[in-house]
Amino acid sequence: QLQNDHTTQQKTLPDRTRVLHDRNDILQRRAVVSKAAAALPLVLAGFPEKGWSADKDLVLVLGATGPIGQYVTRELMSRGYKVRGVTRYQEEAKRVLGSKVEWVSADLNDAGSLAAVIPGVSQVIFAAGAHGWEDLENNRRIYGEAVAELARLSARQGVKKFV
Repeated sequence: QLQNDHTTQQKTLPDRTRVLHDRNDILQRRAVVSKAAAALPLVLAGFPEKGWSADKDLVLVLGATGPIGQYVTRELMSRGYKVRGVTRYQEEAKRVLGSKVEWVSADLNDAGSLAAVIPGVSQVIFAAGAHGWEDLENNRRIYGEAVAELARLSARQGVKKFV
């Protein structure tokens, strides 16, 4: 009987650990989104409302279908900007945010792919995120190398603003 209980406990422990891990992951993501959402007014501060030349400016939003990117994309469109949205999920993006956005795909780890989405934009907003908290190397590549490379490419192509 004791051996059977021990075996049962071993089988259920990983499930409990996984549930706690999933819960902690969700709480961490909510905290990040909450902090990022608080910064959105600062992100959009340099993007005036309609009435000047917003209809002539094309803004590139990387991560346009993420929780932050969706808000930024909607807000920019409401202010009269044209948006080129970078996403991995174009069909879902069209369903959620519509076809007024120019949807494109890019690999954040490929400089050539990033360079291909910049031409014609006057401003870039990086709202993309690395998926998962466990892969620190991937987070470093996305939040470090990809952002730095995108900033270099944007400067070379005459982008006026990089957020």
